[in-house]
Amino acid sequence: FPNLKDSEYKMAALTGVDFFYESGEKIGFSDENVCSRKDSFLSVFAFDPEYEINREDSLTQADSIISNYNKDSTVKTNNTPLGTLEIISDAPPNCIFQLLQAEEVIQEAYFTERPYIIDSIATGKYYLKYIEDTNQDSAWNTGSWENKIQPERVVNYTSEIIIRSDWDLNLEWIIVE
Repeated sequence: FPNLKDSEYKMAALTGVDFFYESGEKIGFSDENVCSRKDSFLSVFAFDPEYEINREDSLTQADSIISNYNKDSTVKTNNTPLGTLEIISDAPPNCIFQLLQAEEVIQEAYFTERPYIIDSIATGKYYLKYIEDTNQDSAWNTGSWENKIQPERVVNYTSEIIIRSDWDLNLEWIIVE
């Protein structure tokens, strides 16, 4: 959520295109607030709020439990498959590592010291990007022509990485100067 003010928000999703709930549309929302600077990978499962779904059926659909309390429906995810990535690198601290899928940043982690460990990663295939945060502002900066400041260095890991459920991936990455 890079274009939002650094704050906490409620998150909701509708399946329609007009941003208004209409009968027959599916809706989903998070019980917890979302922090625009910290939360980068979130899932909201859409459901029909007019029908009650029993626990057994809902467990077979994306491991989510859907409850209906007089049209006050909630979605809670359980048993979401997650993995961990430890990057063993010569990269200096004050850096950002980004996990990407189809050129979209799925998860980002800022580090001021080693070890470089990213937890709670959804299973899947990712590309990895390193950003050297020279001005220590937790964001990539484009530089300044007027002040003769170069953009912060970005290095892409050459191979795709695979995060598996309940696995720790130790990735050794030598970042050449």
